[in-house]
Amino acid sequence: MKIIDRFVVASGDANKSRALPGLQSISEKHFLVAYRDASVHPVGDHEKIDDGVIKITRSFDGGKVWEDPVVVWQEDGWDCAGSRTLTKTPFGLIMFVFKAKRAGLKQPVSKIQMIVSKDLGYSWSKFGSEIDLYEDYTEMNTSGYFLNTKDEGWVVPIYGADQPGGWTYPGIAKSFDNGISWEKISSINTADEVELHECSVVEIDDDQYVGVIRNQTAPHYSYVAFSNDDCLTWSSAKAMPFRGQTPALIKLNSGALLCSYRNMDPANKGVSCSLSFDNANTWGDEFLIYASTDFNCGYPALALKGNNEILCVYYTQYDKFGNCDVNGAVVSVQ
Repeated sequence: MKIIDRFVVASGDANKSRALPGLQSISEKHFLVAYRDASVHPVGDHEKIDDGVIKITRSFDGGKVWEDPVVVWQEDGWDCAGSRTLTKTPFGLIMFVFKAKRAGLKQPVSKIQMIVSKDLGYSWSKFGSEIDLYEDYTEMNTSGYFLNTKDEGWVVPIYGADQPGGWTYPGIAKSFDNGISWEKISSINTADEVELHECSVVEIDDDQYVGVIRNQTAPHYSYVAFSNDDCLTWSSAKAMPFRGQTPALIKLNSGALLCSYRNMDPANKGVSCSLSFDNANTWGDEFLIYASTDFNCGYPALALKGNNEILCVYYTQYDKFGNCDVNGAVVSVQ
């Protein structure tokens, strides 16, 4: 692998948290990035300010130049995220807005609302009812893919917790009515004493899926699990060779799998990726996409380009003023 181009997606003079990007390919040259724009990062040891909005920016030249971002979703009094769930479906572009109230509260309040666009992301409206699949809180994690099972159900990786402050665990939600209603059909577990978080899932063959899972427990080795029955049941998740959080998994045209992630190895902070040529059973060496001096960066999102190229976008580490940007790179996979 090698980097053949780098670019800035969203930046500016104001000190802002520009983070949690989602990425979609509309056509060969037309790409969309959605991201959360706010005063501060959603978590951390700082004052909580519930002013996050979702912005979208576009490139019409394959990712080299990006238009000025525009606000596409905001709700007064709520911190709106969920930009990283930007997904192209047969019925339009969708995002699962994760809206939260954190300021002045000991225990945050959050809700999930699906929104849909019929005009390539220029306008958005609410669709269906609020989604609540865990006892405490729920988050959706599409990784940008519309996963359709053989029974015509739409499956989406989810994660959450069943009690305040409790450990999170991943699962799968399913809808038979294009997202109007959802049910949790399975959970992904492990025999190890680790806390598992969001999961990125791709289909590797008919009825067969693989998920790479974030691990919240140090030293933060990623976990992997497999399903052979359209996500109804999963193998016990096992540790992987890399220490990656916020995973983004993609299947290349060759059939190989590429996983990009926030690298939790203290000697290799930043955004890295790894390749598998045997359906996630073994993985190659890490390849560094973005070097950082802090763990708080990443949430990579991926899209296929031509000529064995991948478009990868991510948020940069925060500077001393609390500012971070959305940047990207074109990765050539040989």
